Amino acid sequence: MDSNLSQQRMENARSEIGTLKRKSALNPEPRTSHLVRSEQEEVEAERKKLADEETRMLRTVQVVALHPRADERDIFEHFQKAGKVCDVQIIRDARTGKSRGVCYVEFADAQACVKSLALTGSYVKGQPIHVQQPQQGGR
Repeated sequence: MDSNLSQQRMENARSEIGTLKRKSALNPEPRTSHLVRSEQEEVEAERKKLADEETRMLRTVQVVALHPRADERDIFEHFQKAGKVCDVQIIRDARTGKSRGVCYVEFADAQACVKSLALTGSYVKGQPIHVQQPQQGGR
């Protein structure tokens, strides 16, 4: 009796699976709105990233004559006077890792970048620095 009952259950399950397969083949599920929304968010994020890359040079200054022992934190704190600093990149020798006396400071907006040009002649680690627009071959 148990084997007849289990065979009957198996046949019922197979029948239900077949019915579900036919229904899904005839009427595939529409794309859910959350999937469409996440794709739109991805596209918007990519668009924003590209726009950010295009304006990066307008928001970046090059600092030369930097003290060899000045680190990212020193530069970050010094340039906060001009505006919100997003990134600091010190150019280092690939072999030794020592600073080459040049760095790039990226700001949140172009206005802060212009203000930072006035910091030419100010001192970082006891050494005067020169702030300028980055060279085209740079960052």
